[in-house]
Amino acid sequence: MYRHRLPVAALFVGSGFPALIYQVIWQRSLFTLFGSDSVAVSVIVSAFMLGLGAGSLLGGEISRHPGVPLLKIFAAIELCIGLFALFSLPLFDWAGIAAPSSPVGLFGLSFALVLVPTVMMGMTLPLLTTFLVRRSGLVGRSVGTLYAANTLGSALACFLAAYGLMPYLGKQQSLQVAAAINATVALLVLVLEHRERSQVDTPPANRPAPASPPTDLSWPLGMMAVAMGGFLSLGFEVVWFRLFSFATAGRAETFAVLLGYFLIGTAAGSIVAAWGAVPGGFIHRQPRQWLAIVLVAACASGLLVTPALALLAPHVSSVLGHERLIILAQAPLVVLPAALFGMLLPLACDLSSAANSSVGRNLGRLYAANIAGATLGALAVGLFLLDVLPLRLVSVALLALGLIAAAILARRPQGTGALLPAVVLLGCILLSSSALIGAFYERLQPQFWRAGTSEPFIDIVETRSGIVTVDRSGTVYGGGVYDGRFNLDLLNDTNGIVRPFAVSAVHPVPRRVVMIGLASGAWAQVVANNPDLQQLIVVEINPGYLEVVRRHDLVASLLRNPKVEIVVADGRQWLKTHPSEKFDAIIMNTTFGWRNNASNVLSQEFLRLVATRLAPGGIALLNPTGAPQVAATALSVFPYALDFCNMLFLSDSPLVFDHERWLSQLKAYRIDGQPVIDWTDARKKVALEHFLASLPVKDRGSIQQWAADKKIITDDNMGIEWPRRSR
Repeated sequence: MYRHRLPVAALFVGSGFPALIYQVIWQRSLFTLFGSDSVAVSVIVSAFMLGLGAGSLLGGEISRHPGVPLLKIFAAIELCIGLFALFSLPLFDWAGIAAPSSPVGLFGLSFALVLVPTVMMGMTLPLLTTFLVRRSGLVGRSVGTLYAANTLGSALACFLAAYGLMPYLGKQQSLQVAAAINATVALLVLVLEHRERSQVDTPPANRPAPASPPTDLSWPLGMMAVAMGGFLSLGFEVVWFRLFSFATAGRAETFAVLLGYFLIGTAAGSIVAAWGAVPGGFIHRQPRQWLAIVLVAACASGLLVTPALALLAPHVSSVLGHERLIILAQAPLVVLPAALFGMLLPLACDLSSAANSSVGRNLGRLYAANIAGATLGALAVGLFLLDVLPLRLVSVALLALGLIAAAILARRPQGTGALLPAVVLLGCILLSSSALIGAFYERLQPQFWRAGTSEPFIDIVETRSGIVTVDRSGTVYGGGVYDGRFNLDLLNDTNGIVRPFAVSAVHPVPRRVVMIGLASGAWAQVVANNPDLQQLIVVEINPGYLEVVRRHDLVASLLRNPKVEIVVADGRQWLKTHPSEKFDAIIMNTTFGWRNNASNVLSQEFLRLVATRLAPGGIALLNPTGAPQVAATALSVFPYALDFCNMLFLSDSPLVFDHERWLSQLKAYRIDGQPVIDWTDARKKVALEHFLASLPVKDRGSIQQWAADKKIITDDNMGIEWPRRSR
């Protein structure tokens, strides 16, 4: 059996490697085209999963026929996937021109774009499993070995994507590397097929006849076990990603690293299941009870990741000191629960399938059920539970659901078996309580506890779109990173509030303005009360900020201002779907360029889109957050530029910073009916005039000098999101 299993497993490692690269890049490209809000992310991920499930069913049906050349079909699939990948990004760009705005239309287009490659990816596991089972007669070992091999290849791809391909090659060249691996795997499979051609595709005479399907685990229960395993594992993964993303301030590599460790755990669990699924062994004697035990253990350990991370985060961060290292050290917490979840599919296949001609079809159905459960789990948690429950209680809800499923599987209402779930649930709830681990989000957020304060946040808003926290100083954090302050005082400018006040210094009459991002609402409050303003549209991707603004008196009136319209949407997608709109100013107080998906609103393609939405003489305000790459990108799009207090003013028309007009306009400025400064106080008046006169205004030449030789950010290279040794 080793002669067949090891080469096939090695090839399946190679097959899993490019599959993960494709998934990361294609999903990222679709997010860029269709938006990266929670709804768009969920429907795009669902489209991927549905294609994989359909492919597993198709592969299972094909594998039923004895005369089908399984290895040749597998080689053809690898070649076709690689060929599609080479032309996929131009195809996505073409489709994105007419991207629909409704979730149903978005799902349909996403599914259509990825249907062919994802279906082919889903076909591979049933095909190769059938090939191995025909030679070994061992279902569980064949499924576990191949599932582990494919998952391990994907795990390796996660780390290489985060620290090699994405930072240095970008999306298109990474696709070329992955396609080359597909072609290599296809060639090696054909070599293996040539060696196997003399082998008869039936078990040899000296091999024992395959056993009949176990009667203890019915087919419906097997389907339920793998479906619930998929649902719960993906549900927990959504929770874990939210936790680790918060703890690392949303760095781009967080998801790839977390997924890599998750897949390592899944591969380890598959290997354990492969070697534990011995015909006649203890698992076969009590299959339902063992599946229930594995499911409960997986959920319990999955819940414990939350308090464990909160307890460990400050200590690990103190030692390592940098978020790019922190994720590598903390993410292994998910390996154990992932391994337990990874055991379920191989065990269920072994316990409910015989090594006959239908093994591929049975595996295809079980794999499809697993994928369907995973899809529903991601949607249920990502779109619903995170909107109605705090993050810690979502984990408790998943554990409770796992206990119910385990009870149905075990069907043992008496004895200690009935007490174990209750004990596990009670212990996990206690370990998850805030009384035990103290201030939960404060412990996860490095910027907070590194500042030396032990006071808890005064406001925490959790939605499916993210986590917003506010400390006692009025500082707002979005997803664990600084996002502004509640301050409108020009003489005590702690948040660069002078910059939105300066719009009228560059544009004489800013009547229509759009602002990408709300944050604390302070900037929007300033712009909304500009004496010349007629309309302000604020596009904010996270509705949690609206709740934060509503709770703070300094900016709460913004939500009642008749001149203000707040739209909950992806900023890039909103601009794209409003081609006829023209604005005097587009303000982008953008987040740090190293955060995940930041390049979607910093890239050359996005800034070109911004330029088309400006009225004649209109200006764009862009905060480069100290990144010269952002400035270099802005200068590549706009011919005229000024730098005022590290804020770039950009336009297609010449720019003049008019101090006299600005000072005159400030005298007419009122916020909530009150002047922005008491002009009757001579001391304050002089202080403000001196302050405004001292602020530096740099011309385009100075900006060019700062940004010289820096790489321009594009949708393909993703700017400075991914870790590099040099920039």
